Amino acid sequence: MGASDHSYFFYVIKGEELIYSYPRDPSSEKIFTVFINLITAITESISKESKNTVVRSGDRIFLTRIEYPCIYVLAAPSEAEEDKLIGIFNRIFSDISKMIRCGEEVAYLTIGLLRERIDSFMENTIATKLPVLAEKKPSLSRIFIKTEKGKSFILGGKAKSTKEKTCYNVLDAVNPESFLGEVIEKIDMDLEQFNDCIKFLVEKDLITPTPTWYSHILLSIKLLNNIIKNSATLIGSSLVRNNLDKILKELDITRFKLYFDKRRLEVRYGIASKLRDNPSFLKSVNVDEVSEAIDVLRELSKRILDKFGEIMGENLKSSFFESVKKDFEKKYGIGVF
Repeated sequence: MGASDHSYFFYVIKGEELIYSYPRDPSSEKIFTVFINLITAITESISKESKNTVVRSGDRIFLTRIEYPCIYVLAAPSEAEEDKLIGIFNRIFSDISKMIRCGEEVAYLTIGLLRERIDSFMENTIATKLPVLAEKKPSLSRIFIKTEKGKSFILGGKAKSTKEKTCYNVLDAVNPESFLGEVIEKIDMDLEQFNDCIKFLVEKDLITPTPTWYSHILLSIKLLNNIIKNSATLIGSSLVRNNLDKILKELDITRFKLYFDKRRLEVRYGIASKLRDNPSFLKSVNVDEVSEAIDVLRELSKRILDKFGEIMGENLKSSFFESVKKDFEKKYGIGVF
């Protein structure tokens, strides 16, 4: 028996437009397309030999394939088995790319004329080929924040029951700048117990998950900062800092609530610091501005990779890209296949 709900999605992106999605999901268009463009731009720069990427963000795992001028994307629940998804994704791409013919000018027309046929193909594939998943577990690629009740709980030291005491360290460690995978690394707890604590803390309204767009922009920032730090290791902090200053002035990232911490050599997100004091601040965020911020991060990443790659030269650049790739896979579950 296969998947029969809408836990799986398939997308085709051409440039900055989402030209096909199944099921139809217009709410995801803007932020999703700029995020996928950022991911594929970075991974393509550091891994020329592969057109395929796997990335986890929020409660989803995304498999992407670049076939210019389009990017094909399969989105699945984060707990899905990666190896099985890759095999299915490759088969979907083989069939659907023949129907959409993305490289031709008639791509839009083709989708319009064959929409019913393409939708039927995707519906059958999702229903029969993709697995129904067991009980949903908290994704390590999600970000949770303390609620007002959770903040008060920490300040008041109110842990009384055995369960509360067990999960107190998890509550204390949860913050707006850390994925759950990073949180669990900081505390001495096995994965099963950690997942149990996350569920318990959510049920007690002590923590709450951030929306998908927030995971997307934080992951984009973390990838950029990893590139910066790997560059500094190879060519020195002063050279990196000086060149970054020039690039950042050109892009004026402060317009998007992004700022550069020169001491730590990190790009930071102003919204994250506000969420530490006021969890409800998320409700006031303009999502269109988030899309623009992710797009600026994509351009910033591209310029940094180009500039520092030029400074390093071919031999050092090869070592740099390899180091970044290993970090991406180890820390954030991003890989190429």
